[in-house]
Amino acid sequence: MLEQSLLELAVATCFSSSALASKLKSTLCPSGPSTGLPNMKRFQDDCHKLLEGALEADHPRRFRRNDIASALQLTWPHHMILGSEGHIMPFLDQLFARLFVENGDVIHYRDDKVQDYVRLSARIDPALLVAWRLAQRIGETPTLAAHDLVRLVSAQQPFFGPATVAGRAKAENHAHIGGAYQAGMALMAGLLPGAPAPASEGTYESEIDFSSLIYLARALLREGDLTERAHADGGDTKALDRRIRNAIRCSLGMQSSTDAPSNLSWEWLTGQVQTVRADNPRWLRQQIARSMVELDIGQAWLWFLIWLWTHYLDPHCHPRLRMAIFFLFNGLMCARRDLVMDGQGLSRFIEYYHRKRRKTQAGFAHVSAAKTLFQGIDDVAELKVGSNVLTPTAIGDWLGHLARATGVIAPTGLRQLSARDAQRYRDMMDRWHFCVHFSRSKSMLHNPAMVWESAASIQEFKHSKGEWDRPSMLGGMSDGEEMLQLVPSRWLRGLDVAGDENQTKTEIYAPALRWLRDGLKSKDEGEPATDGLHLSVHAGEDYAHPVSGMRHVDETVQFCEMRSGDRLGHALALGISVRAWASAHGDMILPVDEHLDNLVWVWHYASVMSARLPLASQVLPLFERRIHIMLQFVPWAHGACMELPGSAAAPCQSAARVNSITPALLFRAWQLRRNCSFQLIEYENRGKILDRKIVIAVPDIALFSAHPAATAADGLEVANAVGLYRQRWKWLAKQVGGKVPPESGCSATSPPLRRVRIRCELNDHERWDAKADLESRSGLIEDTISAQELDFIEALQDWLLDVYDEKGLVIEANPTSNVYVARMNRHAEHPIFRWYPPDESWLEPGNRFNRFGLRRGPIRVCVNTDDAGITPTTLRTEFALLRAAALEHGVTRTNAEAWLSRLREFGHEEFRRKHRAVWVRRLAGR
Repeated sequence: MLEQSLLELAVATCFSSSALASKLKSTLCPSGPSTGLPNMKRFQDDCHKLLEGALEADHPRRFRRNDIASALQLTWPHHMILGSEGHIMPFLDQLFARLFVENGDVIHYRDDKVQDYVRLSARIDPALLVAWRLAQRIGETPTLAAHDLVRLVSAQQPFFGPATVAGRAKAENHAHIGGAYQAGMALMAGLLPGAPAPASEGTYESEIDFSSLIYLARALLREGDLTERAHADGGDTKALDRRIRNAIRCSLGMQSSTDAPSNLSWEWLTGQVQTVRADNPRWLRQQIARSMVELDIGQAWLWFLIWLWTHYLDPHCHPRLRMAIFFLFNGLMCARRDLVMDGQGLSRFIEYYHRKRRKTQAGFAHVSAAKTLFQGIDDVAELKVGSNVLTPTAIGDWLGHLARATGVIAPTGLRQLSARDAQRYRDMMDRWHFCVHFSRSKSMLHNPAMVWESAASIQEFKHSKGEWDRPSMLGGMSDGEEMLQLVPSRWLRGLDVAGDENQTKTEIYAPALRWLRDGLKSKDEGEPATDGLHLSVHAGEDYAHPVSGMRHVDETVQFCEMRSGDRLGHALALGISVRAWASAHGDMILPVDEHLDNLVWVWHYASVMSARLPLASQVLPLFERRIHIMLQFVPWAHGACMELPGSAAAPCQSAARVNSITPALLFRAWQLRRNCSFQLIEYENRGKILDRKIVIAVPDIALFSAHPAATAADGLEVANAVGLYRQRWKWLAKQVGGKVPPESGCSATSPPLRRVRIRCELNDHERWDAKADLESRSGLIEDTISAQELDFIEALQDWLLDVYDEKGLVIEANPTSNVYVARMNRHAEHPIFRWYPPDESWLEPGNRFNRFGLRRGPIRVCVNTDDAGITPTTLRTEFALLRAAALEHGVTRTNAEAWLSRLREFGHEEFRRKHRAVWVRRLAGR
């Protein structure tokens, strides 16, 4: 998570403190009969105390209290809201001047302040600052005409980045459509006609009901202009105050449930204006309505904020209205905090991804996402979606939203497009393709049939032919172009597994991925030739132990049978500094069976690397000793003894038999996890009828068929590995609902599942007393990891990077997403600098990123956004952040720009390598 400065946090706290929002609400709607405004000094003192407490609670013991008070004096001056100068906020002017530049018509963040800008965006929407500046500009001289303001608002880029440059197209190779639209869009969606005001669901809005914000926004919008005096109220201040109090009472007070303002009719509001002037709030409201009708919710959000600031900045604005507007700003930013990732770990990220408030109408969401993903005229993108999107209706809708976002005329079937417009539309159809992902879920863990059902639906799409003859699909094609043929299956180019890898492992999905990639299949006559699907699988993004993440990556590579051109999503475990991670993380707690898997896996690689790296030989005995100890605590290992050949011994002997299980045998059993237990059971239940699916899903079918009849020495080892595999699968199958299962017939001797606490011992002190721990039978096993082992883990990272580069694999880096989810405080810590450094001398043997001389060069990397709305960014912002991070590493700006150019060009080449045109020439005579 990004580390913010005190002043940045003070500004963010003023605009996103739920405690302050509650104070403003109680002041606006007092419980008693009083209708007057509070004592200003008392009000300001109360606000300061609340803000100090909120900042301290969010960041306990990080700052001195005196420093917090000083910062808040700057960001919440004594005249705030209720004073005669309540509309003057110099700290916003200073913040805008520090972070933004006015470059002609485009307001964009300063490239030398992009890190500060992104840090602030984690807490407040930057549109708030841009709208503040535009509202100020309306009142300055020379004055802006209405058409000037329309041009300025339309010129702003997504996330207020610089204008795009011709010939510098970006390729997005890892982006989820569902997470690409900005948080402000989801908030604005609450104002949609018929949109319900959802109940509170997050962390920060517990004190502020989101419905009250929506009701207040609707009430104010319905009034149109609450600062006009002479026309509406004849200069009667009391009458104006009554109107304001009535709007607030219906929105926030006790009567809000019965008197809440109804939904707005945006179509009606588009015609409700008399004076076309940039400083006319009613005209500004009309621009909001027009943007909403056009499904441009991003522009509608900016117009809405400008409209609010225009009222706020009016010197004649009633203090009660100014307080209501600030309450609305504050409450909306509070709600935004539940839409922007805060914290660490995939489980937390998934919680943010599935917030109900993010599930706005698909049209608004997709137009907003398309504007973010296709900012430049030649930008392209690989889009990660679920299999539910692979339908003619869903793809047709997406094409319409994409056309609207990119300014392309879409065919409607009512009239023929011109040849130029038809070609532009067909070109747009080829600017993207899908990478469909399986979702890691507990339901699939305990019901693997669901994985194969999802795979079957994907396979069906690949061979679908009907229902594609609709205007949005035909691309405005005329009768004279009948030789063109649309092949919708070409929009599907990749396969992925997304979600919490700690919850559901890749081994559940790998057999289905291999089956979907199987080639040389029968097709209908006349179908064009196609190549196979590439893999782009999430792996090594989040982990309780770096070795767990590295093993997850290796399981993905081996079990999915990755080949040249396949990509690893995130793969942070292959690049983070293990020592820094362990120092920041402290104790590592994980299930004992996972710890055993890790030990077996690193033992294997220590054996392989020992010929080249003396350090590997030194750590081998450490791993072997701990494997034998941890094996005593793994229930499925005890149960497996009962299935080994010649294991007719009584259950009480199982503990002794566990000691005969070697690390080599455990690793052989780990390799067998590439086989699908579900398809193996289906095969055995169907009378062992072998078909193509079984061959792919259970590549070691011959070994399973031979067990347990093998008698030769090698056969006995294989049979034992098969026994371990089967017993582990049976043990896992009994854990439905997260319950620990009975110990598979060995309850008298098998221990319950335990967890291991692993501590770093950087001084190589003596390890724990294993015998004492075994006798204690405690629920938590103590283990330590030495400095020597940490060095080996780093060496193993280098080894794997070199192996994967030789295989032709690519890593998908998502810098801001990785910083938010992982344990990093700034972008300079991102492992892209280790994978593909801007200065390749860093990879020379013995240098900073090749300490052990195991790497021969960089591994290929493409830069992406992942979820540009949940971790606010754009692809161009990602490159700007990497440039700033490279400068932190001591790279010159010229060399940093050259490095980024190589990354950009490779990303574009990578998309083109994977993409296939959806329009092909029909075969002659067809």
